[in-house]
Amino acid sequence: MLLDLSAGLLQEIAGELTQPDHAVLRAVCKDLNSAVCPLFFSRLVLKIKRHGMMHDTVQKLEALASGATGWSFYAKTLRIDIPVLSNYHLNITAAAVDNARLASLLGTALASLPRIQTVMSGFNSYVHLDHGFLDWGQTTVFTFLNKLDDLRELELNIPSTNNLSALHRVRGLHKFALKSIYHDTSLLRVMSGNAISTVPGIAVPGIAELLSQNQLRSLHLEGPAEWSPLWRMLPIGTHCMQLAELTTNRVNEGLFSHLSAYSGLRKLRLVAPDGGNLTMSDHLADIFFATVLPRHADSLVELACAAAFEGRFSFGEHNVRGILQLQKLTSLEYVWGPRGEPAEAEQAAVDRVVTLLLQTAAGLPALRSLTISAAEAEHQRNMQWNKMNHIVAVNVAIANAVEAFRTQAPCEAVICAGKSVRILPTEDGTGKRSTARYPSTTANKDDGEREKQPDMDAEPSALLSVYNPGEYTTDRRSILSWLSGVLKNYKPAESKVSMRPWQLPKSQLELGKISKHTIRNAAKHQRAQLNERHGLPALSLPRHGGITQEREVLAQPLIVVAPPHFHFPPSLTPHLFRRRALAQSSSAQDDDEPRSTRTSEPLDSSVGNDFDI
Repeated sequence: MLLDLSAGLLQEIAGELTQPDHAVLRAVCKDLNSAVCPLFFSRLVLKIKRHGMMHDTVQKLEALASGATGWSFYAKTLRIDIPVLSNYHLNITAAAVDNARLASLLGTALASLPRIQTVMSGFNSYVHLDHGFLDWGQTTVFTFLNKLDDLRELELNIPSTNNLSALHRVRGLHKFALKSIYHDTSLLRVMSGNAISTVPGIAVPGIAELLSQNQLRSLHLEGPAEWSPLWRMLPIGTHCMQLAELTTNRVNEGLFSHLSAYSGLRKLRLVAPDGGNLTMSDHLADIFFATVLPRHADSLVELACAAAFEGRFSFGEHNVRGILQLQKLTSLEYVWGPRGEPAEAEQAAVDRVVTLLLQTAAGLPALRSLTISAAEAEHQRNMQWNKMNHIVAVNVAIANAVEAFRTQAPCEAVICAGKSVRILPTEDGTGKRSTARYPSTTANKDDGEREKQPDMDAEPSALLSVYNPGEYTTDRRSILSWLSGVLKNYKPAESKVSMRPWQLPKSQLELGKISKHTIRNAAKHQRAQLNERHGLPALSLPRHGGITQEREVLAQPLIVVAPPHFHFPPSLTPHLFRRRALAQSSSAQDDDEPRSTRTSEPLDSSVGNDFDI
């Protein structure tokens, strides 16, 4: 009966499946293989290893270069990863790599992919790199990019000093992301929690020309470079680049002048905006709220402005009116950090600002997500040692303020405050809360103490929260795929499936400084809080997990916000909360576990679309 469906309908159904499932379907019969092939070969990942020109590497590149693989016909997304370990683990110059041979093979292989529309390329760590390796790799990739006729999205993670002027023929981009990495540790921005200190600006040659020659709708610029000269070089007036989405970590008057020249911005993310000192930061904040925000008030749906330090970029009475103008806003991310508050953050001071922010959120009818966090104290700017644990203390106070808040105005926003996630509580005429509570897996409490299961038909929305999916389910990927399909088919405009990473310090995650010991302790702390809240027994981390696998365990709750009257299938709740069989007394249980049920295991390369080079 399945084969009676059209190829287009089969592809729509297969689109809800994972890539390993596509591999299984291809082996069923010829008709399913024909329908699934475009999906299976739509994405190609090239992982360039630096262990020398191995025999199988040459064979893989030659097979791709022959044009006989499915990727030559169907590949639309290409990701080129150059895995990099720490300096003391591996040195590029010590690897016996025939750069000329590898460059020739890689160039021929890339030339066999004419239908590529999205390219993501770069290094995934911060180390000293061999310039010879960079030269041939960048030259080969840039030559390939210049020859693509249908290239629409480009993401580059490259050293900040690289020259982009070679991309002179790339003219059809709609989305561009440049995330500059640091190949010299002396250029690393000093990061501690949300605290960021400035470093000398580094120019990126050719970036202004690249932006000017493309009609971009989405732009992501992140790195140590000072972007102020860039904004001044871009055309203004009727010919200016009118973005719909912008993400950047450096704010300046040039940026705000550019954003004030047009309207229509839908998504704006300012990553830790800071002017380098309190005076300049406050000056830039006043410009932003007075000239930029009103210009895009009628179109903005997502705004993130989590300042690095306390000041006027933080939420307060000075910007309430500007926020209330954003009636279409669905996602808002802000920080608590009023100037002059003591570092120990009295609960009453936090309550006052958080209450004002929550009242403001209740006045935004379209808001569905609100994230509140703490900014670093201004007097701790540039401090490297003996810092007060200001951010942690304030985040706890913020969570307490959110817990105590009540409002008469209906609001469906999911509030992320510190490590807690909840729906904004409301009171009806009798003082009864009308929002659904988190589902509970408590099994060891008396009936009188056991938390009530949520009413999935409750209005205005139903909330299902799954803590640490990596530990509580045997197949996280399948559940996400299934939920996405169910909610998408119900009402696409009113349903949402989202995941948020657990908030470890950004500096540790991005700069690779996090250790297994830190991860394990953080996981234990988070799990202890969860166990205390729901009365759950203690669990240990999977014994087979290394640092990469343990990061997967640190997932923030999976939040499923369904529209009113949505009926969750009866089998959903027990399936989601089925615990992993984690070995606590013997590691043999882990060894006996089928590989297909281990969420932390990577996909088998035999059925995946990753090409290790």
